[in-house]
Amino acid sequence: MESSAKKRKRTGGEGGGGGDGNGNRYDKMEATFKSAGFVKKIVNAVKDLLTDANFDCTSEGICLQAMDSAHVSLVHAVISADDCSRYKCDRPISLGMNITNLDKVLRCGGNDDVLTICHVSDPKNENQVKFSFESESK
Repeated sequence: MESSAKKRKRTGGEGGGGGDGNGNRYDKMEATFKSAGFVKKIVNAVKDLLTDANFDCTSEGICLQAMDSAHVSLVHAVISADDCSRYKCDRPISLGMNITNLDKVLRCGGNDDVLTICHVSDPKNENQVKFSFESESK
């Protein structure tokens, strides 16, 4: 008896499309990770130190650099574009996120899920980031 794998897709947050329907395209940042556990480990390592952080996205990758509230510890983490299975960043952008809320969103997916983080620079939804988890289920 063969079992077929079905793809499940869960999404969190809000996101926009790639244009307004009139042929106008918006700048986009999209990072896909083969394992959500990779990002979860990074967030788990810093969640007790940081309340909020800016993730600076460029064509080379994603950089997190922040001080803890007591200004004792400096957190510096770099995720290279090569660490992603798919990565695109049309222009440099800084995504400010609450680390506690980010941790809660990431707990929605399993460690082996494919995680896609997407931000589309849309004048109506400029500050929204979309998180998608995709997994194989039996």
